[in-house]
Amino acid sequence: MNRIWAVALFTMREALWRKAWLPFVGLTILAFILVFVQFGASLTFSWQNPYADNIISSFFFFWSWGTLATGLILGCTSLPIERRARMMFTLPMERWQLIAGKLIGAQILLSALVLVGYGLCIALALRQHLPILPFSRLGLVTALCSIFVCLCLSIPLGLKLSSPAAGTLSVFLVLLPAFFEALASRGLLQEKWIVTAITYLLPFRVSTHPMNNAFWNSIVEASHYTKLGWSVLFSFLFFLILLTLFRRSELSTKS
Repeated sequence: MNRIWAVALFTMREALWRKAWLPFVGLTILAFILVFVQFGASLTFSWQNPYADNIISSFFFFWSWGTLATGLILGCTSLPIERRARMMFTLPMERWQLIAGKLIGAQILLSALVLVGYGLCIALALRQHLPILPFSRLGLVTALCSIFVCLCLSIPLGLKLSSPAAGTLSVFLVLLPAFFEALASRGLLQEKWIVTAITYLLPFRVSTHPMNNAFWNSIVEASHYTKLGWSVLFSFLFFLILLTLFRRSELSTKS
């Protein structure tokens, strides 16, 4: 356990100096510009803006998606960089300990970022006299689960694939079921069994609606958390399967 935690700490320190933060920085700047432009004087004098729920939801939307994009980049580039450097793989530890440490470190760092963004949204909501509704907490949990799913897919794929390939395949695995569902809902795909089969084969989809509209007054059902739990569980199983398959295979040093 000490080795896993050491890798996690190293991953967090290393990630802070990577260029992977550009998407987060860019979207966060847009989020702050949106808040100051839309709220204006109501932010300073605590007047209630009639569109406060939409504005705060948009702020969390930009913050969460910036964090998610950064997580995807960190996940798909972490192990390819280690494969080229060969430094971490020479240490006296099992390969699964290295990969588990990478996952834990990235998840802790990105979760802390999401919590900071959610805290800022709570402060804005209180400033605007908005009640903190259960749907906002569902949005927070959705953001955290989305990051975990993204890391569970992208990190182990980076053990054998290049960074672009690991990132592209991770996005493909997550978005393919939603793509076919969209085709079916518009009548462009008549064979419903295809959608059902893909959903069962790739059960990684996380509905981002609560994350995109976290501070709306929407209804929260127990099934929302159940679906998130299943997505997290299947993603972790996928992580364990890849870890087992790649445990004794030879490493490629290609980038």
